[in-house]
Amino acid sequence: SVYSPVIAFLLRQENGPMVRYLQIFTEESTLEITPTHLILVRRENDVNPPNYIQAAKVKPGDSVFISDNDLAGKIEEVKVVG
Repeated sequence: SVYSPVIAFLLRQENGPMVRYLQIFTEESTLEITPTHLILVRRENDVNPPNYIQAAKVKPGDSVFISDNDLAGKIEEVKVVG
């Protein structure tokens, strides 16, 4: 699993129901995030710049952008496989 720091809360439920998580499988790793989490995505066969969309709308064939979590801040575009 790859974890990233929280920079803001768009929705916070301290005493609410359990939150379900999605698993997005890429060629490199598995992302576990909430369905409403915003993630940078390039749609399959799209030549336009990537956009932030909700994780629930990511589909196999799309590409997501992940960080290797080191100090260099390298961001990699990886293909979603499932």
